[in-house]
Amino acid sequence: MIHKKKILPGFFLIALCCLIFAEIGANTSVCDAEATTIAPAAQLFELSDNNDYNIEGQQEVTSFAYGKSSLGSFFINGDIDDVATYRGKPAYGVSGNLSFSYTYNGYLQDNSAESWNISSDTATSVVGYSLTGSVGQGVVLIQTSSNGSVYENVVNPVTDFFSGKNGRENFYTTDGSTVAQGSFYRIIIAYETRRKTGTTGIWPFKKDVFEYKNNVEIYEFYVCRNDAVISIHNLAVDESSLPEIEGYTQETIKRGETLLDGSTTTKGFSIDKLGSSYLVSVAKDGGTASYVDDGATFTENGKYVITTITKLGKQITRTVYIFNGGENKGFSTYFGDSIVDGNRVFRYGDYPTYAKGSSVRINAIADNVPILTGKIINMTSGEEFVLTSDRNGQIVDLVAGSYCLDCYSGETASGTVYHYKAYFNIIDELSAPYVNYDNLMKTQRLSDLTSKHYEVAYQTTAGGYIFVCFDLDSYDEAFNYAYEIEKRFIEKTDDGLYYKSKDNPNVKVKYYDYVAMTSVLNYYARQNVEYNYFNPIDAFTYQTYADNLLEQLESLSIRESIKVFPSQAEKDKLINRQPFINDFTFIKVADYDVVSVNAYCHKNGKNYTIEFDKDVSQQLTVSSKYTITETNVYGDTKIYDVYYANENQTTSTWDVSYNGVESILTVSSSTLVNNKIEITADTISISSIENNFDINSIVTVKAPEVYSFEIKCLISEFKNIGLYKKGKYELTFVDRVGNSYQLIINITGKSRYSDVVTSSIRSYTNFYNAVYINDRTEREEIIYDITALKTAIDRVVDKNLYTPSSYANYVHYLQEARDVYENQNANQEEINAAALNLDDAYAALVRTVDKTALSNELNKFETINKGAYTTASYNAYKEAYDSGCVIFEKDEPTSEEIVFAVQSLKNAYESLVLRGDKTELYAKMQDVKGVDCSLYTPDSIESLNEAYEQAATVFADIDATQTEIDAMLNLLASRKSALVFVADFSALLTAIEQVQEIDETLYTTATIEKLKTKYNEAVAIYKDRNNTQSVVTAAKNALVQAKNALVLCGNSTELKTLVDEIAKIPYMIYSKETIQPLLTKYNESLLMLDARYTQSEISTIKDELLLLKSSLEIREDKQELYNILTEMAQIDISGYSKKKQEAFVSAYNSAMETLNSLDSTEEQVFSAKQSIETARNNLGTKNVGLKWWVIVLICVGALILMGIAQAILSEVVMTDYWPWMWIVSIVALVILLIFIPLPWWAISLIELGVIAIMTIILDIVEEV
Repeated sequence: MIHKKKILPGFFLIALCCLIFAEIGANTSVCDAEATTIAPAAQLFELSDNNDYNIEGQQEVTSFAYGKSSLGSFFINGDIDDVATYRGKPAYGVSGNLSFSYTYNGYLQDNSAESWNISSDTATSVVGYSLTGSVGQGVVLIQTSSNGSVYENVVNPVTDFFSGKNGRENFYTTDGSTVAQGSFYRIIIAYETRRKTGTTGIWPFKKDVFEYKNNVEIYEFYVCRNDAVISIHNLAVDESSLPEIEGYTQETIKRGETLLDGSTTTKGFSIDKLGSSYLVSVAKDGGTASYVDDGATFTENGKYVITTITKLGKQITRTVYIFNGGENKGFSTYFGDSIVDGNRVFRYGDYPTYAKGSSVRINAIADNVPILTGKIINMTSGEEFVLTSDRNGQIVDLVAGSYCLDCYSGETASGTVYHYKAYFNIIDELSAPYVNYDNLMKTQRLSDLTSKHYEVAYQTTAGGYIFVCFDLDSYDEAFNYAYEIEKRFIEKTDDGLYYKSKDNPNVKVKYYDYVAMTSVLNYYARQNVEYNYFNPIDAFTYQTYADNLLEQLESLSIRESIKVFPSQAEKDKLINRQPFINDFTFIKVADYDVVSVNAYCHKNGKNYTIEFDKDVSQQLTVSSKYTITETNVYGDTKIYDVYYANENQTTSTWDVSYNGVESILTVSSSTLVNNKIEITADTISISSIENNFDINSIVTVKAPEVYSFEIKCLISEFKNIGLYKKGKYELTFVDRVGNSYQLIINITGKSRYSDVVTSSIRSYTNFYNAVYINDRTEREEIIYDITALKTAIDRVVDKNLYTPSSYANYVHYLQEARDVYENQNANQEEINAAALNLDDAYAALVRTVDKTALSNELNKFETINKGAYTTASYNAYKEAYDSGCVIFEKDEPTSEEIVFAVQSLKNAYESLVLRGDKTELYAKMQDVKGVDCSLYTPDSIESLNEAYEQAATVFADIDATQTEIDAMLNLLASRKSALVFVADFSALLTAIEQVQEIDETLYTTATIEKLKTKYNEAVAIYKDRNNTQSVVTAAKNALVQAKNALVLCGNSTELKTLVDEIAKIPYMIYSKETIQPLLTKYNESLLMLDARYTQSEISTIKDELLLLKSSLEIREDKQELYNILTEMAQIDISGYSKKKQEAFVSAYNSAMETLNSLDSTEEQVFSAKQSIETARNNLGTKNVGLKWWVIVLICVGALILMGIAQAILSEVVMTDYWPWMWIVSIVALVILLIFIPLPWWAISLIELGVIAIMTIILDIVEEV
């Protein structure tokens, strides 16, 4: 501190300090404290007085002279999540801003003078930094640095820091952008302390002596944001969705602007470091990571691994996918051509339908494609299948039901993904054409039920009849059903059995012989089985019943008659009627439904290709039954029968004879009148009727005037009949569709017999008898007797061939049969039962099982070598052996048990797995162990080691098979043959060392930069010992080539000298046209001087500069203005009034601006000259007077002498002291105001100071 003699009264100092501290307090900011507080260590420096706190070259101390290491405590407050070291300095990783606090309790403020106290320092510089005021009672400098060496103040230094005695909480808060970038902070706290060590001088000028210390506390640390948080901006925008097509919709969903870890974007992303200085590297598709700048943008498809590293080493890695799926938005990537893998079928509805066996197949995807997420929902069962995070593809088998697939191209927490949604149905049917058959089933159809059949009648309690129908191949079933009906009419009483009489069914008689009654039962049962014909125009109702038909029919009580079918096959024929294709058009809705239709005609055996969208009636001409074969694109077919009737009517052809003349009668729609036709003849014979549409059509013949009975038969049966008895015959034709017409034949009876009547032609009566009666009498009666029982008893059975228990059972029923056979009173029912029981017992005999095969298999087990087979296969064989032993020991094992045991042993034996021979593997492993690893690249050696470890695992496995051993032999051989020899790096190293010795200042910058690129590449290859010889050689050649391509740089000394000369040229005096090109070229030459160029390039620009310099043209008006301003610059205006000074400076600056402007016109230059000359003339003459400090010294001296003299005289005339003093002071003030060019307030302060000093001196004199 510079100590001056105090010349101001104490109250002036106190007032001034109060003003200063009030201003400082008003500008101090306060922030809230954060949760985390850290007290960093300080560097301490204690210096001697009056050295501006300069710590350069000073040694640190551990504590200050006053006994402590600091006046208070410095704290860092904020959200600090990491403490580390950065560039040798403490470092704090934060998530927000920090605030700085310094706690202080007034220490060293009120101690005694002899103790250390803070003093108010007048120094205006601290550690090389100038202050706007003095240090006062301590100063705080808050500084930042980007490199930790060069610091700058971030705010004005805070002086009188400790005057408040209470410290400063949160006296500074860091700037967010500065923290984000990372910055070094240095807090310098400087203050002066003193203590009284004695006094000096003699009275009356005695004063205290103090010891002063300059104390410096420095807190230096690094602060940076350490959350490693950056923003990955999503570049995708909202996109339109695809409309729903056959249940499939697709949209692009944007979940936000910022991408999280694992997110997907369809357009790309950009890196936003959020103002931080983090290092951000990006690796695409597993490649090498590269550091990127803030704002870097990526748009190519791929998997991006983004790593953020803070300056304190914290690292966070995020993965982002860019997946632009193109026109189909990635559909083909995940699903191929279709979501559902299966044959599509046509079904009516909003959504596609697929056949059974279909599945959803998710394609395998590369590592750089986001994984498909979502689920498949069976909306019928409610079951959900969540897709697994798998890149290998998935197959989801589907059962029948309605489904919804709801998937996304990646995670949906953030980013932009494709949303795939599809609805579809799965049916439990195989692929086959559908549409045309379905349409046909809605048209008129014809049943395949044959018109002619057997019927058994049964009357219900309500009077109605039930006619049970059987097809022509089921006579036995019809007879048995009729037989069961008849058995229900038997009455069993104590005196015998009563049943219908054969002569009169309405009378019951007693039967003593069961055989005789059975014969009658058979008679009436056969009578109840009759032919009949289905007529689609009659009133009967057709129903079907399942098993126990008779019991079900007995429960019915109906008044009307019905026909029923006990056979499911007959039911199916009735229900599954075949359609007509008259006026029908086959259509093609899609290839997956049908691509071709073929029709096979049953009448002529020809095949017809049916065209789509064309009426069948325009393509077929033959009325017939057709077999339709529809084929779809998958080769699957739908085969069914249809009928086609030309002109949509039936046509029948009658082969008849009119009075001996044969002719053909054709009946069709054109020959019918009111659905009938009538002919008259003497006699007529019908040899046959042919219906080219329905071979199962029926014919009913009635002749009520001639015969009391009618004939009903199939048209195929109605042949060789003669009608020659006079009368009217009504022939009704009915097909199964219901088409009918009548043929009325009127026989005149003029001729009793026709010439055409031969032996093959039967009369009406004979035809009836042939169709009905003869067929009935041809069947023989079935009579049970004792023959079957006798045969069963006489059967030879060898006891030794069967198991004891089954043979004992047979013997039991054999004895019962013999007892019945010998019983003379046994009836037929008992005889039949005995024979049946004996037959059943014979069928139940169980042959003794041969155990030889099982014994052989068990013996085989005992011969094998357990150690030759793997543990698992041997244990399975042992388990089969143990089970076989249990069966072998059983007394009566079944043949099935023996066969099963033998087969199990054989299967287990065949499944034995031999342990492999490891001799060759061991030798191969020893061979691999002998490989000199130093001769090969690390990667290839590592690959061989991996193979060796796998082989060692197999070698150690006791159950290793020969297949596994052979695989390891092949693996070791392939890996050994794949070894890559280490390259010779010596030439590359030599080339690198040669480049390192090059003085790059000797060569041009361009060629040096190229050399550096090749050098860095060569060093990287040299460090990677996995590089092949070809790569190493190529790197060496490229480096040598770049070295040989170096170009020496030229000597730029002359250019620099010329540039320096041009820099001194007063450019403003030259014309713009000549100086502007020179300035442009001058700037180019400066850039060239900063780099290294060839001599040719340097010479070229030097010559250009010289030429432009020589071409300069001076503007005379500006030359003159330049000279005037040069002269004006030498004028000292300090002695002039303030107003004149300001006017002169304004004119000078304006003229200088005009001079410096290349675009100034002559008028502007002339005006500037006039203005500056006017301003100079207006200055006038300077004020004359002594220097103000001279006047002050004179006044002070005079007043002091006057004061002393007055004090001496004051004892005589004390009252004269003050008037004289005030008069002298006022005169002095007037003189100062007149002659000293100082502001009035400055002169007033000087005068007040003089008065104060005089007052003090006089007071002292008076006291003495």
